Amino acid sequence: MLTKFSVTGSKPLVTEVSPSFNCELFPTTVTITGSRFFGGLSSADVRDLRLDDALETQLTGYSVLSDTEITGAVVPAGVAPGTYSVRVTVSGGTNTASAVKFIVKPKPAVASTNPVSGFNDVPVTITIYGSGFFGGSPTSEVISV
Repeated sequence: MLTKFSVTGSKPLVTEVSPSFNCELFPTTVTITGSRFFGGLSSADVRDLRLDDALETQLTGYSVLSDTEITGAVVPAGVAPGTYSVRVTVSGGTNTASAVKFIVKPKPAVASTNPVSGFNDVPVTITIYGSGFFGGSPTSEVISV
């Protein structure tokens, strides 16, 4: 009597996502570092890339460079603000969480300005009050006003 069995590869591991954050307004191209992206095979075995948000947002446009690196994965604009694992699926399964999370930050919000009016023939310096101007990083991320 013959006994049949199947051999499956190991689930991948995600150890780094770079960059690890962006604003909900813009798509972001990320590089994913980890292991087992070949799924125990001799070539790329990545079948799907997703965030673990409520919509299980799919990442597109990626290339698997090696068993340890995926580049060009695009996180689309419009993902709800939050902190998410990047999930990689290969024939051996899907990782349950990533060691480093991808953070989607809320768009900046302007609460008020001071002064609220001025003359158009005189330069006026204004102060803008609100939140999200630094986007959670230690330096200003404001590009233009």
